[in-house]
Amino acid sequence: MSSSDVSPLALKIFYGAFALTQITGFAFMICLMKWISGWGDILPPSRRVWHPILASLGLIILQGESILIFRLLRNVRKSVTKSVHATVHLVAFICVFAALVLVFWEKRGFGIPAGIHGRLGLFSATLYLIQYVAAFVTFLAPGATNNFRQTLLPVHIFGGIFIFLLSCLTVFSKTAEVFPVTSTLLLYALCLSVSGKRRVAEYGTY
Repeated sequence: MSSSDVSPLALKIFYGAFALTQITGFAFMICLMKWISGWGDILPPSRRVWHPILASLGLIILQGESILIFRLLRNVRKSVTKSVHATVHLVAFICVFAALVLVFWEKRGFGIPAGIHGRLGLFSATLYLIQYVAAFVTFLAPGATNNFRQTLLPVHIFGGIFIFLLSCLTVFSKTAEVFPVTSTLLLYALCLSVSGKRRVAEYGTY
């Protein structure tokens, strides 16, 4: 669906919500880094600084931006849009993978985390990988029929939204008592939901 197929009011709402998404996403990362800077030497530097930054950048910001790609690039060829969408998600997963490696490396081994935050984070990352591989095989790799892609598209969209919300919950489980971080994250998620709201039919043929 191109911009000419969308009402002027809908476009204004989208671009307004998109602008707010960028502002609140930036504010969230700033508040997160400010909160991290107050930890002092409680944790090793790599886990104290890079784990939360990389995990939040991947699971929240980059994942959120990728969700909006199909609305933002509505006038671009679908093959290009899909490639950009997949690339942003790949960078996001690399950030998340690096964040997990930092934690397990400092703990000198891999194991199921004991805390709710760690378990939610590991679950989110696992679902993210499954979603990415399934989407790549279905929508980017040759071989899948258009009927199969159209059938799987609603599942892919629902899965993406679910993983994003689960990622937000993972952050909340660690920052629930930190108002600046949680409030900006909530605003980011709200603005993203408004700007990303779209019917499945609007995605066209995959």
